Amino acid sequence: PPAAIERGGVGCRVAFDALLAHPLLAPLAAEHQKSKLSALLPRDDKNDKGFYLESDGSHVVRLRPTPEVRQLRAAVDADAPAASGDFSVFQFNILADMLATLEQFPTVDTTHLDWSRRRDLVLQEVGYHLPDIITLQEVQSTGGDGSANDHLAEIEGVLRTAHGYSTRYVRKVRWHGHGWPPGVAQIGNVISWRDEAFEFIAHKEVHIAPQLCALCDDEPSKMHFGRGAQVGLLVALRHRKLGRVVVVVTTHLTSNFMEPVCQIAQAEVVMLAAAEFAKEHGPNAAVVLGA
Repeated sequence: PPAAIERGGVGCRVAFDALLAHPLLAPLAAEHQKSKLSALLPRDDKNDKGFYLESDGSHVVRLRPTPEVRQLRAAVDADAPAASGDFSVFQFNILADMLATLEQFPTVDTTHLDWSRRRDLVLQEVGYHLPDIITLQEVQSTGGDGSANDHLAEIEGVLRTAHGYSTRYVRKVRWHGHGWPPGVAQIGNVISWRDEAFEFIAHKEVHIAPQLCALCDDEPSKMHFGRGAQVGLLVALRHRKLGRVVVVVTTHLTSNFMEPVCQIAQAEVVMLAAAEFAKEHGPNAAVVLGA
């Protein structure tokens, strides 16, 4: 449908020549004539292939939705009415602009690293699913200075005004308990929820490095476990229909996979904090993790 390739849609429209120039398809294009290849593609947008070649042969259109391509899975009984207590959770590491460098991604076209393009795609994806709860990592902020690098303000503004979400955010904090000053770009974690579905109760920041340092008995251990600035975020929400409390947890652990003990220690700090936080809100508080 046309909505698939309009702003806010989740389909795509690619020039047929550009598609044939892709490294994986170029050998096939060199071996066969373009007309023969185009003859193999469906032309009717009502086919069951999930894509089609436009009538003039210029572009290939991928339809909306595309569950097979995106590996989405339907619910056990998609036609059954949702239970009154059901809610959805959407988890997304959005890759901060400050980390989307050519040094980190040398083989990626710079077009796909551009924040303005990726921001629109992230927000389109959220708009497609409209989940009840959203957890995001690597959300870049400059401490609310209003600069172009404060991507938290962009995301939070759209979520609030276009879709009715409230948001809490925590930025990285170093071992001494302080973060970065306003105006300096740094990353953090977001939890957002639809006000229509949940009522906000409380939130708590988990500053991982200071807590790990406090648990260490010697300076070498403190230096080792205090190197990172990772954080966790906890938000207690009340389900408006059922009145039940849900504690939402998100974090972004160190990427140093060569030292899994550090990742385990960070995860333990966050989950122990989540367990204590949940106890404060009653014995039946459910804990939901998006990380």
